[in-house]
Amino acid sequence: MGYLDQLKRTRRWLEKFENASALTASTDITLPSKKQDEYEDVLYAVFQNCWHLKDWIRNDDTAPHKLRSAVRQVEKERKLDSLMLSADIANGSKHLKIKPQFDRRGGKAQAEIMVKVMDSLADATNSDATVAFRYVIVEASGKVTDALDLARRALSDWEKLIKANGGTI
Repeated sequence: MGYLDQLKRTRRWLEKFENASALTASTDITLPSKKQDEYEDVLYAVFQNCWHLKDWIRNDDTAPHKLRSAVRQVEKERKLDSLMLSADIANGSKHLKIKPQFDRRGGKAQAEIMVKVMDSLADATNSDATVAFRYVIVEASGKVTDALDLARRALSDWEKLIKANGGTI
């Protein structure tokens, strides 16, 4: 097993997150708490697996030395906002609190449950309700980022970093 296994695992979690984020048509606009719990579990798993890809790369003896050094540099210099926010979410979800020296961007996940009701123009008695879970990441600065967009960007940034430093994806 090597870092490519963790990269593939991260991609699978992202796919689960994308599928869980899909809008669901329903006439009942109440959200079962079990569904929201499942969504949160997937959300946190994406960011935990994404952030800990760094450990897999650093500990994989088959990974190019240049790549392992680049990962250390990114972490040391706190480069790539998407990865630093991933770190905050991963560590916050695992440890409840982030020690100040490990708080990279102050990113915290916050729920937003969206309900969209669309009435048919032809018949006002027919309506379709669409319910979706959506989480945003709120930085200490107040900047708000969609969690799914952040997860996609973080994985993309990993892939670029890996390729640029002699690794394979």
